[in-house]
Amino acid sequence: MDDTRIQDLYIITTARKRDTLEWNGELIPFLMTAGTESKLYNRKVIIDSWNNIGKYSDVTDAFFIFDEQRVVGSGAWVKSFLKITMRNNWILLSATPGDAWSDYIPVFIANEFYKNRTEFIREHIIYKRFGKFPQVDRHVNTKRLIRLRDRILVDMDFDRQTVSNHEDVHVRV
Repeated sequence: MDDTRIQDLYIITTARKRDTLEWNGELIPFLMTAGTESKLYNRKVIIDSWNNIGKYSDVTDAFFIFDEQRVVGSGAWVKSFLKITMRNNWILLSATPGDAWSDYIPVFIANEFYKNRTEFIREHIIYKRFGKFPQVDRHVNTKRLIRLRDRILVDMDFDRQTVSNHEDVHVRV
């Protein structure tokens, strides 16, 4: 088997998912296991938590799966994430990708929609004029932001197993 195009796999997930070996079950259909070099593919599989993402910031020519959206803000995790995405193939898996436009900044930078955080802020954020600290007043050019968000999000259809049961409870005030 010619495996010259197959890359090492790094899965960055929550500490709980790493410790419960949840991802090992996902790898079984692909005849892969974590922690050992795959005999079939001759590549390694590493599963680690977001807490340790900095250990992998110098890895190159690998494939990263980032499980859960943990790249919000501008801290160490975001810096490591951006460094990794510049040198590797990657995908970010999350059921809740962002609550506000600022949550998308690292992902937009990783997808090369913006060069850096400053460019995003300059193009899209208007701050309140008389605040004691920088507060976002509003976002501008949101049609572009929606278009960019739609380029990176993938809708997943699923069947919900739960049944909604609504009850009105009347109370005295």
